[in-house]
Amino acid sequence: MPNFMIAVVILVFGFSLLLWFSVYGYFLILWVMTHRRHRPDQELTEFPEIAVVIPTLNEEDIILSKLKNLKSSDYPTELMTTLVIDGGSTDRTTELVAHEIERGEAVQLLQVEGSQGKPDQIGHTIAGVSQEIIVVTDADSILDPSCIRELVRQLILNPETAVIGATIIPDTNLLEERIHWKLLNDIWWLEGEVLSAASISGVCYACRRTVVIPPDKNVRAEDIHLAVTASRQGHSVRISRTALAAETRVPRTAVEFIRFRRRRGGGYLAELSQIKPNKNSPPGYRIARIMRLWHFRAVPKLAIGVVLSCIALLFTPYKLWVIAVFAGLLAPGLIPLLRYNLIPGKKRNCLKTIWAAGRLAVLSIAAMLTLYSHPADQGAIGGRS
Repeated sequence: MPNFMIAVVILVFGFSLLLWFSVYGYFLILWVMTHRRHRPDQELTEFPEIAVVIPTLNEEDIILSKLKNLKSSDYPTELMTTLVIDGGSTDRTTELVAHEIERGEAVQLLQVEGSQGKPDQIGHTIAGVSQEIIVVTDADSILDPSCIRELVRQLILNPETAVIGATIIPDTNLLEERIHWKLLNDIWWLEGEVLSAASISGVCYACRRTVVIPPDKNVRAEDIHLAVTASRQGHSVRISRTALAAETRVPRTAVEFIRFRRRRGGGYLAELSQIKPNKNSPPGYRIARIMRLWHFRAVPKLAIGVVLSCIALLFTPYKLWVIAVFAGLLAPGLIPLLRYNLIPGKKRNCLKTIWAAGRLAVLSIAAMLTLYSHPADQGAIGGRS
């Protein structure tokens, strides 16, 4: 075999194996370790007083529907204080909330002067409320009636847990976004169960006020800040699979998908890079952080390396190996996905799912290679994630 062919084959299988173990190997190890454990599931007989916080910025179109959604929660009403924390709306958001208060609705309105964005609003809230447990939910989210109860229940039953996030369901027919969140929910849950270091989404989460480190105005993504700093201190951060929250302000086209992922990914990576482990940080947090940085910084380049080396392989007698390489990289991810009906109410279409999964891989790599360096500058920030 000529030296050129040997080099190409080594590159193809080297890049492919490293990519496979970076993604599927990590997932598989976490899955095996999770299913070897048994976490008891109990019901609560008594519930604590909590604060439910809605950060807002120019949400006049949806704030009333958000307040209505919270009224459908099955959490005891007398134990739930609802606060709208406004970051300087210039529309009728605060006026509509004030009108609801005048009508007797059990809602409080706090306006943060000179707010620098959602992290600043959440920081003021953590410093100002008296309740130990705070539930944060974006104005553009629709919570399942049991969502708040499930977050609080699992926080109380697991005293070591400082932050717990909801399972996010995107309100869109864009299959790429649906698959994206399916994968994120799964990997975050596994990281929480095994490493006690899950990521969470600002769409909806609950935290212990006296344990978390409040974000300040320099923080870009308050949800990542709260989760990462809690994990670094040795507290558990987890995802609840029974607390469901639908996000309505989501991508509906491929262009929007890339824009969302570039902005959110940029904020995520910025927080993750800045909050480094200290000498007391647990191994679980260190492993999770290393893997996340690897996934953001190395995996997209590995994927490009696989593609380029496979193109080179096409000019050798071993071009049919390209099919085996892509089958080995795609099949482990596609087979589980084909079991799910990603859009409820619509018939499952395997070909569309396969096509969407392929597009998702391409769009995600493109987004990660071009993350916004200043994500907060790319869209509204106060009260929006």
